[in-house]
Amino acid sequence: MTRRVDDRVFVACGLAWAAGLIHIEAAIEHSRESALYVVLFAILAAVQLAWGTVLYRRPARRVLLAGGGLSLAVVLVWAFSRTTGLPIGPDSWQPEPVGAADAIATADEIVIALLLWARGGLLGRLVTAAGTALILLSSIVLMLAGHFH
Repeated sequence: MTRRVDDRVFVACGLAWAAGLIHIEAAIEHSRESALYVVLFAILAAVQLAWGTVLYRRPARRVLLAGGGLSLAVVLVWAFSRTTGLPIGPDSWQPEPVGAADAIATADEIVIALLLWARGGLLGRLVTAAGTALILLSSIVLMLAGHFH
C-alpha cells in the first residue's frame, strides 16, 4: 500500500536534506580553519539529514515543529555570525562574509519554518513553490561547490 506524502512535508524534507548537504560542504571548507567548525557543521548536517528522514517516515506535527525550531535557531546563529561574529573559532567576534551556499542554506531553513504556518491556500502554495525552487537552487550550488569563492 502506498501513502501520499503532503507536498509541504515532501518539500520540507528536501530543504532539510539540501541544507544538510550544504553544511557537509561547509565542514569540508572549514577544515583548514577550525576543527571546532568542522565538528559543529558535521553535527548540524547529520541532524538535518536525520530530521528530514524522520519527517518523511513519520510526518507528525511535533516532528515538523522540532525541525522548524531547529531551522529558526540555525538562521539566528547564521545572522549573528554575519553581523557581529561568533564568540568561538579562530576569528571570534569577526563577522563572516555572506556566501552563496550559506545564504541558500539559510533560505532553505527559513522556508522550512514558513511551512509550519503556511498550511494551505495561496500562501501555502507559494511557500511550497518557493521551497521547490530552493531545492533546485541548492542542487545547483552543491554541483558548483568548490568552484566559486
